[in-house]
This record gives sequence, structure tokens and C-alpha cells, in this order.
Amino acid sequence: MTTAIIRPPLHKKSIGAFYDTYYRNYKDYIDANFKIHHIINIDSPEKLKSHFTVDQTVQQFNQIIPDTVDKHYIITNEPGFGLAFQNIMNKINELGLLDKNHYYFWFEDDWIHQYIFNLFMYIKEAMRFKCCAMTNTQNAQCGSFRGGPIMNGEFFLRYFNLVNLGVFSSDKDPERQVVRFIGKYSKFNARKLKKEDQMIKLVQLNRKGFPPSVDNLGDELYKTKFNALIRYEKHSVVMEYPDRAHYMDFTNRPLEETRYIGNYTACHYNDVISKLDTDCIVYIVMKPYNFMDCGRDFAQQYGLVKWGETNKITYA
Repeated sequence: MTTAIIRPPLHKKSIGAFYDTYYRNYKDYIDANFKIHHIINIDSPEKLKSHFTVDQTVQQFNQIIPDTVDKHYIITNEPGFGLAFQNIMNKINELGLLDKNHYYFWFEDDWIHQYIFNLFMYIKEAMRFKCCAMTNTQNAQCGSFRGGPIMNGEFFLRYFNLVNLGVFSSDKDPERQVVRFIGKYSKFNARKLKKEDQMIKLVQLNRKGFPPSVDNLGDELYKTKFNALIRYEKHSVVMEYPDRAHYMDFTNRPLEETRYIGNYTACHYNDVISKLDTDCIVYIVMKPYNFMDCGRDFAQQYGLVKWGETNKITYA
């Protein structure tokens, strides 16, 4: 799912590089395990209309996205981030793709990656929890749109697709709405929570070949943006592929202990699934951090700002 504006040179650097790395290098694995639909909402900010066109943008996407990926374009007359989010959620429903058995990847058009690895294997194997989302970038609390999130169907239907839930406002920031919906935030922090909303299990997932590298998993972000009644567990996993892992629950242990593999328990990743899987959210933070924003320089070059005169989140 991509919200895009008419800037084809940047798309080659971001979306094009993504497919070159994560699809073409692992095509056999992906084709055997996934059917990919890429839904792209294309807005046309006034400041870019003299430089690029919708046709150029679509043509670029057709060139950089493999033919085996089903592409669905939404061409808008009115730019706006909230409207773009709403359009994509409606298109998913229209295409009959609203299903707990699917995975959903929110991937905006101005993020690039740093590492080459089988991302889709981690999506398929690491996210086998009932209600799960994953990020591969830093400073991204649960619900953040930074470089994701990647979600399984349960999480997407329960927490992300606010349009389908009937609680979305197209004139407000979608990311802020999703974060507040997950965090059940109120200034008095006295809002009653459903059982499945009372805990979030934070999992630091270290990829194969990298030593344990665990941070505080965004403690400050949760303290300021989430209901104080929500409890958190913290877990660290070094994944040596699906059949081997090292695991530690560090909810009540010093952060420093997570950095020594000798403190971990060797196990099968299925054991991690069994131990952590409940009705609550399992939020995976995969390291090393991979995705980073590449759109700021472009915005500065063309004089784009994120708040337009319409008071809607957009580039104007």
C-alpha cells in the first residue's frame, strides 16, 4: 500500500530499489509463498505539476514494479494524506483483499533500504502470531507509519483499517489516528480497555548473522502517546532462521543483559511463538534497522510543505 505523489525520479530510488532487492533477488521464494498486489494512490500537488505528470509517474511504476505483481492505481483530483489513506482502504475492500489470511505492508513512496536479505521470509516466518505487526526502522512505536508497518490480517483489521472500522476522519492525520486508536489514549488515562488491548508484547528481533543489539523499544514514545493502563512485555530474539533461535524475556531484566548471547535460551522459533502468542498485539522491531526516509531533500528542492491551505495533511 503506497501513498505517492508525482515524483517518478524518487520512485526509482525508493520503490524501484525495493523491488530490485527484495523481489528479484528472492523471486522463487516469493512466487512460491505470496501473491503480491500493490495499491498506489497518486496525488498531484500543484508545485509538482510543472515538473512531472501522472502519466510519467504511472509509466515509471510500470517499469520498476515486476509484471508478476498486480498493480492497482488510484488517480486523485484532490491531494490529501487522509483521503489517500481512505482511498487505499476502500480499494482493498473493492478488490476483495480484506482478509485475516493476508499480509499488509504500508510503504510510502519516500523510503529506502540499506540491507539485502530475504525480507519476505521474515514476514512469513517471524509474524506467525495471532495479532502482529512489524517495523524495520528506528523510532517507530506500534502504529507508526515510519517505513511500514508490515501487518498480518488480524492486526490490520483490528487496529489499522480505521475506514472499515468506521472511525476514520479523512481531514486528520491517518498516522496519528492509528496510533491513538491502538494506544487508546485519553488525557485522563481512565478509558476502559478490552482485555486484548491491555498489553502489548514488544519483540526485538535480530536477524541471522548479527549479534544481539537491543534498545529500549521506544519507551518514551509509549509513555507520552499510549494509555497509562496498557502494560508491556519486552522480549529479545536472535533468529537463526525458523528452526533455530535464541530467546530472552527482559521485561524485568537490565537492558545490558540482552547484549550477551550467553544470557539467551537456545530454542526453536516455534517455541517463541507458543510462549508469546495471545490475543494481544505482538509488535516486532527488527534489527539492524533497515528503512530510512529519502524524501526530505526532494521536498526541499521543490519547495513542498506537508500542510496545505486546505488544512489537510498533504504536500502543497
